[in-house]
Amino acid sequence: VIALTANVISGIKDMYIEAGFDDYIGKPVDGTELENMLMKYISPEKIRNAESSNEIAAAQNVTDNNEKSEHIDVALGMKYCGDNKEMYLEILGIYCEMHDEIKADLEKALAEDNWKNYTVNIHGLKSNSLNIGASTLSKMCLELEKAGKAISAGEDSDANTDLIRTKHPGVMAAYAEAVAEAKNILNKGIQ
Repeated sequence: VIALTANVISGIKDMYIEAGFDDYIGKPVDGTELENMLMKYISPEKIRNAESSNEIAAAQNVTDNNEKSEHIDVALGMKYCGDNKEMYLEILGIYCEMHDEIKADLEKALAEDNWKNYTVNIHGLKSNSLNIGASTLSKMCLELEKAGKAISAGEDSDANTDLIRTKHPGVMAAYAEAVAEAKNILNKGIQ
């Protein structure tokens, strides 16, 4: 059993090993790192190599033939999907489908000053955005996540509350733009 977690503090791997896990990978998970980890634990007779040269060429084709986008780095998103085009498109679709629900949850938590829920939801948006290649949006979410955690810890609540209230609309606008771009990628497909 391999722990996949965003918890990357010093000594955390030992904690997971002591708790009974076989190994540990920090999130966001890199497909190559995950594959190498699995190969470490799967017996060699159960491993079958794919047509790697064809898959590598297909992955190169994706990044070479698609126009550069403003909000989404398709190559980065593909990397997080192990260069699997179908998986990437599926994750893009889910990202688009979840937009209204995630935005509503964030807006509700913000209106109710529910910083715990706000922080949990903005953390999820941060991770999901990075997984599709929307790294700028992910960084924007990280700033709000840190402020939410600071509020929950009682650290400079007024300043952090002001930061979230000030930057939240811009993050939601960037989120809507990333979703629009994701829909465009889904409509055009990946060559």
